[in-house]
Amino acid sequence: MRYAFSLAALIVLAIFALQLQPEQSLAGTAQRLAEGVRPFSSLSAQERAQLRPGTKVTVGKRVTTLGTLRREHKLRLARFAGASSLGKSAGASVKNKRYLVSAATKPKFQNLAVVEPASKYQSAPRDMKDFCNAAQATVCLYYPASTELVVAFGGPADIDPFITDKSVCAAEGGVISAYGCKYTYPLEYTAQFDPGTGPPFAYKSNCDKKYWRVYAIDPHGAVVVKTTLNTKTWILFTTGSSRSTCLVRVWLSK
Repeated sequence: MRYAFSLAALIVLAIFALQLQPEQSLAGTAQRLAEGVRPFSSLSAQERAQLRPGTKVTVGKRVTTLGTLRREHKLRLARFAGASSLGKSAGASVKNKRYLVSAATKPKFQNLAVVEPASKYQSAPRDMKDFCNAAQATVCLYYPASTELVVAFGGPADIDPFITDKSVCAAEGGVISAYGCKYTYPLEYTAQFDPGTGPPFAYKSNCDKKYWRVYAIDPHGAVVVKTTLNTKTWILFTTGSSRSTCLVRVWLSK
């Protein structure tokens, strides 16, 4: 009997020593089952459509409800459809130039804006791709509104567990993961271009400072935008009611 007690104690100590996360430990699994929390991937198509909105489910480490996932799915489809018109409007916010030279020596700038080609956004989620192509900027970064994003490997990702078809996911700029279609948005961006032989170029920026900052404006032909998020640890954050963007537009001198 003494041996059995010692073995049980060792097992408990081993669990604490390994510092297992709740979802990894037997206790955490048992607690979730007792609370009626189920992995979304274990639900049938009928259950996903018909179970009550308050049904608790997990998508990776995230614990949420079916109602929340259904609402996010509908909003995702809507934002994909309207991203292009939003991008065109946002592009107007970086029309006025800011010069890298003094007012007394301002060169004449014609409509020589440096615009990143559409190929740069080819692998981006569809909403970001459409938004940035319409914004016509040198640097374009984008996070969708009212979206829970997870930063774990790569950039912030939005996962739609309702999309499990690989081709459908890829058509929208996503990649199939173990939890559904994953849409990954960039944390930062560097644009490089030929500044020409004239005076230093002009630029204008409009960035959501909560997520990005213009790190460098290089007169030799580069704009660097970096994230303000602490990406050294696993992060889960929800964007605000409006989309978050960072736009920088560069003009070359005549």
